[in-house]
Amino acid sequence: MVSMKLAAKRSGTKLAAKKASAKKAAGENQSVADSADVSTPQWLFEACSRLAVEACGQPFEVDACAAEWNAKVPTYWTAEQDCLKQDWTQYKSIYCNPPFTKDFLAKVVQKAVEAKQSTTTVLIVPHWFQESWYELCEQQGRIHRIDSHVPFKRKGGKTTTLNIESKTTTIVVVVFGSSVEPGAGMKIRQDARVLKPEEQALRDQLEAVVDSWWDSSVEAAKALWQINTDKLYESTHATFQAYVEDRFEKTRQWAYDLVRWYEINILAETADNPLAVSAARLLKSYRKDKKTLQKIVKEASKLAAKDGKDSPTAEHVAEAKAKVTGQAPAEKPKLVPLKTITTAVRHLTALADWLDPETMAAEERKNLKPEVEELEKLVAILKQKMRPYWSEQGF
Repeated sequence: MVSMKLAAKRSGTKLAAKKASAKKAAGENQSVADSADVSTPQWLFEACSRLAVEACGQPFEVDACAAEWNAKVPTYWTAEQDCLKQDWTQYKSIYCNPPFTKDFLAKVVQKAVEAKQSTTTVLIVPHWFQESWYELCEQQGRIHRIDSHVPFKRKGGKTTTLNIESKTTTIVVVVFGSSVEPGAGMKIRQDARVLKPEEQALRDQLEAVVDSWWDSSVEAAKALWQINTDKLYESTHATFQAYVEDRFEKTRQWAYDLVRWYEINILAETADNPLAVSAARLLKSYRKDKKTLQKIVKEASKLAAKDGKDSPTAEHVAEAKAKVTGQAPAEKPKLVPLKTITTAVRHLTALADWLDPETMAAEERKNLKPEVEELEKLVAILKQKMRPYWSEQGF
């Protein structure tokens, strides 16, 4: 039985993934890492340089895709000089942040593979796992994941940030060389933030409060909110999610529920008698509209009093929200039995096994083209429907 990841890959995600990658990459027709348009952040370049020295003992001798304003090495090749026409084997180490276009990436990777016996090449490439050139990276190079957001500065002064989890293109660093063992390498991240003594003391104090969240939920929510707002987690973790999972052994959903719950209760001035989490969830879209939020809570409190309740429930908030905004409450979503979802996954996994190229004749695969196109559309729809469940905003 194949894994879920492999099953999804085989069952028609290729086209959807390409479109998603292109859309996430830049939001325009220009390549994200166009050598003449963007500059690699210095910390990432220095990490790449360390990998080159580790592999061959030689710092970078040439920047293969650059312009005068953004070259990281004194010797560099411009787009006019075309790195693909140069002899890479004359250099012991080459740095290359190529344009993120499929055809060019394929040629650059092939060039690095052909030169690997005499030249160590370090590439920054998008994690387009469905492309044949990326498979070549996995087979011939060592792939290092980047565990930080990566802001590329553009020539015009703007910044395009990649590697923001599910929101943008994921990029990796690939090293090719005669002494480089193919496979997964270490994680690369920007240097951790060093907290001042008073900041570390504050973090320790806040964490102690969060540890007792069950006994004092409002105070714990406030403490977690401050840790997130002031980014006090950055001394040990790249993301707030990783910090919460490691330090408190809780999920991202738990953390953001607590943080947003605190924010809403402060805005609604209900901290002394806090709303239930389920009620606060219905108000998350009004965090920037304090006046409307307070009107809804006031109306919900009246409805709760009529029902003999001390605090509004989610039903009270929904009814008050409809009255104040004039919008009818959304219909309660239908419950999809877990058995139905499990069965669908099992069928898709079986289909992925059946579609395995090693067991299916070429003529049979050819006749399946219309069905595969329909599967691609279906998978794209499923990804769109499931995206809210992975929202960093919680609730």
